[in-house]
Amino acid sequence: IVGFNQCIREAKTLEEAKENSKDVITAANTLLEIINGILDISKIESGKLELVQTDYDTKKLFREVEKLIIARIGDKQLDFKVNIAEDIPNALYGDHFNIKKILINLLTNAVKYTEIGKIKMDITASNDKNIQTLNFVILDTGSGIKEENFDSVFDDSTDESKGIGLAISKQFVESMNGTISFKSVYGAGTTFFISIPQT
Repeated sequence: IVGFNQCIREAKTLEEAKENSKDVITAANTLLEIINGILDISKIESGKLELVQTDYDTKKLFREVEKLIIARIGDKQLDFKVNIAEDIPNALYGDHFNIKKILINLLTNAVKYTEIGKIKMDITASNDKNIQTLNFVILDTGSGIKEENFDSVFDDSTDESKGIGLAISKQFVESMNGTISFKSVYGAGTTFFISIPQT
């Protein structure tokens, strides 16, 4: 971040400075992810992970996530699509902050390990009395996961093959009484399935 800012100071034109500023934003977002990950892990390990439940606008939440991921994709030649079912309620009650973290974690991983092809997120909802279960299917055509690593995908780890984001995501999902699973073909991509009940 310091280095990129120095490049901005030394830029000869406004356009050059703008291009360098993109690198600053990318680096800052990466640092923010690392810090948030450390804080989330410390909360989980100390048993202080708390849900903050409020009313929220579902479509606004999903579009915010979409915009963030489009920025992460940058110059990569990826086809990214978000499909939101029309019957999803406009407003729900729950911890949308952690839902956002879960989606960003999984989609960021998809971007990281997909060089060409597509990333897709389908969002649907199923209703049971007063409970609306949000269902997310996140698919990528990236490097996939080796079968021998399936059992450790959600373990706390800094291993480059999966990162700490998946372990944190699983903790968040389960804290909201939800479920998370996946299927993957090494070299062909991975699909994650998440279901989270909301009121």
